Formats: sequence, C-alpha cells, structure tokens
Amino acid sequence: MFEKVEKIVENAGEILINNLKGNYNTYSKKDKHDIVTEIDMKIQDYLKNELMKLTPNAGFLAEERGNTDKPKENNYWVIDPIDGTVNFSRGFPENCISVSYVENDEPVFGLIDSPQMSIKFLSIKGKGLFINGEKQTPRWSKTLGDSMITIGANKKEMANFINILSDKVMRIRLIGSAAIMGAYVASGYADAFIFSKSNSWDIAAAYSMIKEVGGEVYNFDGEDADIFSKRIIFSSKYIKDDLIKLIKKLEE
Repeated sequence: MFEKVEKIVENAGEILINNLKGNYNTYSKKDKHDIVTEIDMKIQDYLKNELMKLTPNAGFLAEERGNTDKPKENNYWVIDPIDGTVNFSRGFPENCISVSYVENDEPVFGLIDSPQMSIKFLSIKGKGLFINGEKQTPRWSKTLGDSMITIGANKKEMANFINILSDKVMRIRLIGSAAIMGAYVASGYADAFIFSKSNSWDIAAAYSMIKEVGGEVYNFDGEDADIFSKRIIFSSKYIKDDLIKLIKKLEE
C-alpha cells in the first residue's frame, strides 16, 4: 500500500510545483499571518480522494476544510497538504507535503516530501528512515554545546527560546516548516526541534521518523509525548536531560 502512497504524494507534489508562480487566492485564518492558499486545499482534496480509495474504512485528519478532529476510527491518515504555507507563498523552498498513517494513535508510516527541494523523507515502522531512497542513520552530536537546535514558536516565545539557548548550543535554525524540522532531527541534520504550538498534522510523519531511528519525543516536562501533545520536543537521547533543564527554567 505504501508504495502507492508514494506515487500519490508525488502527484500532489506536481500540483505544488506547477503553482509556484501561479495566481491563486490566499486567505487568513486565525490572524493575518496564519494563511491558507487555494493550493493547500487543492492538494488536500486530491490526497483525501486518492488515499480513501486505498483505505475506505480509515479515518482522515488534516489541517484544512474542518478535518481537524481526531477520527473515531482506530486507523487513520494525518495530512498537512502544505506545511510551511507562508514559505510556499513566498517561493521559499523549505515547504513540504506531510502524510502519515496512524494505527491506534501510533504513526506507522511517515512521508515528508519537499518537491521544491527535491528531497523525500520516508519511514515505515520496523524498516527505518530513508532519504530519497537511501537508508539513513543519524549522527547526532553528543553534547548540547555541539548541537544544532531548531525552533517553532510564536514571536514572543521564539525570542525567549533564542535568549536561553543561544550561548548553550552551537547553532539555532528557524525554518518555518515543522514537518521538515522534525525530519531534520530524525535524519541527524539537527539535534533537536522545540515546538510550542504543535498540531497532529504538523508532526505525525516526523514522529514516525524520529521513533524509527531511536530518537526521543517528549513534552516540556520531559514526559513521553504523542502526536496530540501541544508542546513537544524531538531530540536525540544525548541532549534530552540538558535541554529539559533549560526549558524548565523558561517555564518557571
């Protein structure tokens, strides 16, 4: 089944690429900086139609069109048609299509496809993580001081995170796509992703990936987190304790 999903997502990626320079409507959601485009909805409609043909009894959870509630089915898809919509709308290449298949609230398949960057992250439970078809083993830094940290937060929290982390880590990166930042941690490109405004569609696919390579997923108290947790950290095991100590200082 998952080979067919790859082709479906590849086709969805063509919709994204074909509209990079197109004229399309953009709408504000919660505020003027939280936007959705016609292309988000076009991709989601295509994905839902094709994926439900494969699994007619599965549930469906996605960012747009009111599909945001947790499905009642035990097995369901979790979709973000374009993660990094603002990036996409400006032509900034770090945006992606994120698809995960969940069984009993555990992601068992994750696919994060960034057609603009020509990079595809894929994980299947028990089979590992693959980048453009090649199996990946992350090489994480062993200490916080040597680590690359990525952050997703509102502007005020972002400033606070940067303030408390800047002299404790090697580098901080702000990318604008939660799915890609999560995939970067699973791949070993980064050592942690701190996300203070998480939704399931942002992280489900990357959750599958980080678990598959032996990484950690936890909340700001250091407790195990799932795809419905709102304040979440993906990291290697090496820096978890030191990172939690810093985050707890910020939360005090």
